[in-house]
Amino acid sequence: MKNIVFRPACLSDLDQIYDMAMEAEVGMTSLPKDKATMFKKIEQSVRSFEKTVTKPSDESYFFVLENTKSKRLLGICNILASVGVDEPFFSYQVQYIPKESRLMGIKKNIPVLKLTITRNGPSEIGGLYLRKKYRKKGVGRFLSMSRFLYMSSFPHRFKKTVIAEMRGVSSHKTGAPFWNYLGKTFFELSFSEADLYSAKSKGFIHELMPRYPIYVDLLPQKIKEVIAKTHKQTTPALHLLNNEGFKFAGAVDIFDAGPKIAACTKDLRIVKESTLASLNSYTVKSESKSLLLVANQSEFDFRVACTKFLSGKKTCQLSQEVASLIHCEIGESICFTPLSSKNKINNKNSFMESFNQWYHQKASILITSG
Repeated sequence: MKNIVFRPACLSDLDQIYDMAMEAEVGMTSLPKDKATMFKKIEQSVRSFEKTVTKPSDESYFFVLENTKSKRLLGICNILASVGVDEPFFSYQVQYIPKESRLMGIKKNIPVLKLTITRNGPSEIGGLYLRKKYRKKGVGRFLSMSRFLYMSSFPHRFKKTVIAEMRGVSSHKTGAPFWNYLGKTFFELSFSEADLYSAKSKGFIHELMPRYPIYVDLLPQKIKEVIAKTHKQTTPALHLLNNEGFKFAGAVDIFDAGPKIAACTKDLRIVKESTLASLNSYTVKSESKSLLLVANQSEFDFRVACTKFLSGKKTCQLSQEVASLIHCEIGESICFTPLSSKNKINNKNSFMESFNQWYHQKASILITSG
């Protein structure tokens, strides 16, 4: 991963970011296929980084992964400081209504989807997209994990809880089955049209979405099967985040029924294993046995590289090339953490386990509080 750096997006990145938006499949709400909307997102991010923050509000942080040698952007991702600030944040809460008939001797929990509106809610990660050429090479993990280092380094900019909306089942040709059966009934929009509208404004959801609970058992079987299920290209990201500490949050997306997951930022693996040290000298050696993420501590020009280097308890050594990549000089502080967990978790069913645990507890976690 030589010459690759994670950094804030700037307006000069617009053309390459728009190209990636056009490459992406439908369902990437935070990556609209509209250049003017994308320009506004980058512009808002630039203002957010420049802003002095004491309490998280409507800030939006847009990051890119760049090959500094070729000047080519490999991927993008973002973080919202707090959902539901400018506009309400909508989701379907999965709830169970207890029913009992003493005469029949029957007890049942009836599953329903209840529309919930969150205001001034938790932080949210999203919009992660990596060009196909760079997938399955550890680059996706580099992109995903780097944003948590920014949250860890500058906690005053974020809520204590972070959520993620995982993309649900959808396709270019047929859209999203959940939306086609349910949402389209009320909005008279295709999935791709609704996707684009929501990137611009979510006011139409508030105006047209029915408020009454939806009884899951009345839905066709093929629709029930996609609830809380991820898109096949999103499943690896779901397992990655689950292994880092995210759990099912008892809610699904109103468009494609993809699962929402949540975690306390301080409890994330990458945050707990991070170390703060001072760069005391340059070296050409690398004695670390595994790849590490290393980040400067600039709030406004945050940069992360992936490398191997020498470290002690309070000091460390980097190659001059890597130090230059993250804009760090001798005497300045850096944060580093293992790219992958020290304790490898090889459990493809970990998400379903967290889902089942939530089901038995009959309670959602953290979705409506910051």
